[in-house]
Amino acid sequence: DCMLPKIGSGAFGDVFEGLYAPEGQEEQRVVLKQYKALRGRDVRSFYEDELAACRRLFECDGVAEFLGVAGADVYLVWAYEGTVTLEALLQSGEGVVALAEVLGYEDPAEAYEAFAAGLLGAVMAMHSEGVVHRDIKPGNILLAQTDAGVEVKLIDLGGVADLTSSGLREEEAIFDPLYGAPEQYIEKRGLFGKSSFEATGEPPSYKLDTFSAGLVLLQLAVPALHSPQAYQSMRNALHEYGCLEAWRESEGAKTSCDFSLLDLNKGQAWTLLTQLADFDPDERISLFDAFKTSKMLKSYVA
Repeated sequence: DCMLPKIGSGAFGDVFEGLYAPEGQEEQRVVLKQYKALRGRDVRSFYEDELAACRRLFECDGVAEFLGVAGADVYLVWAYEGTVTLEALLQSGEGVVALAEVLGYEDPAEAYEAFAAGLLGAVMAMHSEGVVHRDIKPGNILLAQTDAGVEVKLIDLGGVADLTSSGLREEEAIFDPLYGAPEQYIEKRGLFGKSSFEATGEPPSYKLDTFSAGLVLLQLAVPALHSPQAYQSMRNALHEYGCLEAWRESEGAKTSCDFSLLDLNKGQAWTLLTQLADFDPDERISLFDAFKTSKMLKSYVA
């Protein structure tokens, strides 16, 4: 195997582009992940958890195509499907305009709808396998280049919860609280108003991912929320208001946020987002019902 440049790095591992040639097969371009050695953490268990998740979702259309392991089980290997994530598009400053270019749409509004359907469809594909991602955020959403065109796929399966398995370790609450559902964590205020987050231990459910996907779609649609700092500020405010509708009516949102994309077609997108990101998990819409009832998604098949 020939190593090529690093293309990403996370808390637990580094991601590289590489060339991979399984025995008896032609060399192909791939993505490889190597876990880091971290003091006080059982890194091997994280490697094994993600390997198990990748194998579990081997035929799932909603995730990046997994090929196997390499280097005496040092690397996890996926097919190379490009490196464009939603996070990269947000950081570009172009947002939905850049998304439209990637997806091949002239109208950014149409690109947004297509992306929303693609993201929710990818999450639903995981759920149909009995698996919750638990860490849906822009950096874990890939605009994958496939033979069929650009497809929305989820990456980084290290924190998934397999609801069909009795071996789930609920104490390992792996998620980004900025996109996490409110039932997943408690916010604690420390000195000088600094916040910290503590997991509640709430058993994972499919609606955790639904909430996260709703916030991702909100961030994409509102240009003022594209920067990490602005999004974090919004998330803190949203925590105080306890619902999207109340936050939108706040002075801060009214003066800084452009909701025009969400208000097209009589607010179909906004209605969907308020259902996906409902703070009450009992009221939060399921993805099956979203595709069944949302006017914005009616032309898409999950």
